Amino acid sequence: IRQTLILLTFALFFAANVTAAPLDERQRTVETVVADALAQLPAATAGDYDKIMGELAATGSKGVEMIAAMLVPADKGKNATFEYALNGVVAYVTDPAHEALRDDVRKGLLAAIDRCGDDANRAFLFSQLQFCSTAADAAAMARYLDDPYLADYALRALVSTPGTEALLLAEAGKDDLTAARKQALAYAFAEKRLAAAEPFLLTWLEGADAQTAEQIYNALAACGSQALSLIHISEPTRPRLI
Repeated sequence: IRQTLILLTFALFFAANVTAAPLDERQRTVETVVADALAQLPAATAGDYDKIMGELAATGSKGVEMIAAMLVPADKGKNATFEYALNGVVAYVTDPAHEALRDDVRKGLLAAIDRCGDDANRAFLFSQLQFCSTAADAAAMARYLDDPYLADYALRALVSTPGTEALLLAEAGKDDLTAARKQALAYAFAEKRLAAAEPFLLTWLEGADAQTAEQIYNALAACGSQALSLIHISEPTRPRLI
């Protein structure tokens, strides 16, 4: 029954898409590779799993977008097989042995996030992107910092991705930052141990509410330099500037 439902879901998706050119040595299209792979999940053995994920990863961004498009809202069906497949593909391409396939997979995830209309599914896709994203994705991920649902996921992805420091500093330099945005950026600077953020953090302290100030002090403790000589503990849990 499970395989029948998967194939039916794929058939509906396929009907709305143009058939791709042959992809592999067996002359299978991307659609066929994806359908074959999904029908074999969960894999019976570790060897089968690696083979299936390798074939899916080789379909690149198109295959990733195709699987992501099969995700449905939680109240309309189950996504276990599709999530399992996407998670497996991401794990496969983050293995150094398969790094050549990584770029197309991350591009597919970014495109899928843009197209997905369900918040929970977009959050899942973001959780996968953060494992394979690169600095080249920073601007695209930063677009979601103002999304009420995805802001935390975008921030975590930016923090975990090497090379996003310049983007985070550029965000800090924007005018009229909200308290929530300052807190988020302070958290990112602390996680990144980003000393260059110190001038922004010190400026934000003026007039900051208690919650924002606490996050700023935490960031200064993690990445501050000369500012630390200006800080002393005036309360058991609360530092302040002299």
